[in-house]
Order: sequence, then C-alpha cells, then structure tokens
Amino acid sequence: MPDDTAAEILPDKPTSEVADVKVPRPTPKPKRPPAPKPEIVAKSEAKPVSKPTPPKPDRDSKPADKPSPPTAKPNKSQDVVSDQLNKLVREKKARADAASGVLQNLADAQVAARDAETARKTQQRKESADTVTDTLTAVAGNAVKAPPPKPIAKVGLDDIGRIQQHVSRCWSAPVGADQSKVLIVDIFVRVNKDGSVKEARIDDMLRYGIDKTFRSFANRAQQAVVECSPLPIPANKYDQMKEFIFAFDPRYLTQMN
Repeated sequence: MPDDTAAEILPDKPTSEVADVKVPRPTPKPKRPPAPKPEIVAKSEAKPVSKPTPPKPDRDSKPADKPSPPTAKPNKSQDVVSDQLNKLVREKKARADAASGVLQNLADAQVAARDAETARKTQQRKESADTVTDTLTAVAGNAVKAPPPKPIAKVGLDDIGRIQQHVSRCWSAPVGADQSKVLIVDIFVRVNKDGSVKEARIDDMLRYGIDKTFRSFANRAQQAVVECSPLPIPANKYDQMKEFIFAFDPRYLTQMN
C-alpha cells in the first residue's frame, strides 16, 4: 500500500504548469530461500556375515568331570521329630484299631444275646402252648370218661358243732391264763379223706408275735386240734371240708367240757 505520510503537500503556487508528483513504490518483501532438499543416500548392499566355524571336538580329549553336588549333612533334630510323629501316628492307629475291635465284639455279643433271648422266649412260648394243649386234651378225655359228679352236700351248723364238741375233749387252758378275755384263735385246718389232720396252722401270726396271752392260747388251740385227730368229717362232705378255718373259742369249748 502507498504510504500517505510520505507524500508531500506543496503549497499552491500560481504557476501555469502542474508539477509532476512522484509517488514512491512499496518496498517488496524479501523472498524466503527454498528449503534444502534432503540428500538421497544410496543404500549400500548389506554383505552377509559369515558365521565362525565351531572347532572340531578332539576325539582324544575327555569331557571334563561334572562337579558333584555338595552332600547335605543330615539334620538330627528333624529326624528325631519325624520319628516321634511317626510313632504317635502308629500309636493312634493302634488305639483306633483296638477300639474298633472292642466295639465290634460288643456289637456281636449284643446280637448273640438278643438272638439267644428271642430263641429262649420262642421255645418257652412253644412249650407253654404244648402244655396247654396237652392239658386241654387230658381234661377233655377225662370229662368224657368220668362219671357225672355227685351233688355237693352243704356244710351245716351241726357239722361245725360236731367238730367243736370233738376238739373240746383235747382242750385245756394255759396255766395262769385269764380266761375272761375274749380270745378267738383261727386255726387253718387241712385233713385227709379219713379225717386225720394233715395241717393245723395259726392264721393270725401278726398278733401271735406281739400278744403274749394270745400266743399262749393259740399254741394250746393248735395242740388240741392235732391231738384230737382224726376229726369227724362226713365222707360225703369231704370236698367241702378238706380245708377250713376253725374259729377256736376257748370260752365255748370250756363250757362243753
């Protein structure tokens, strides 16, 4: 662009000619030099590298001996610990085997005992069943063979009175005994078919052990029943009178004498 400040303004002169005014041209900018082109280097052909030839082994020469590894020294403390651990393992296994054997023997014994008890009960039930069968068979056979039973005669007061009258002949009160007391001694009597006394037993043994007076009267009553054997038992009433309780009243027997 033109520089306006560089222009000079001349004063107006009365001249007939117009002076030529020279306008300065703008200064051109300097051109940049072109960048240098990179030089192209020709690639050199790479020569192959020759490998060195390995030396041939000498047949006469022997290979060097390999160094033997250093021998480790045994650690005694580790061996002791290892032996103790192995011993503990063996002992534990032995205890376990022993316990297992004991438990197995116990289980076998229990099974054998249970089987034996089952067999015993089975045999016992069989024997009981056989006994019942045999008894029923025998009873059935006897019922067929036996004659019809005779009518059972009733025991009357006259039968009891007859026995009391008979026993009163053998009765005597204990020496020095107070006969005013009411002392009735029950004597359990068992007789044979002919009336002979098989057993005469004092029934109230509790009182017999604590009452001295009762004991003396009971002994004399028992003795009187035995001494008066055989008792007057009717043959047709033996089944009803073969066992009975004889109420021994000393006052009543004394009055009969």
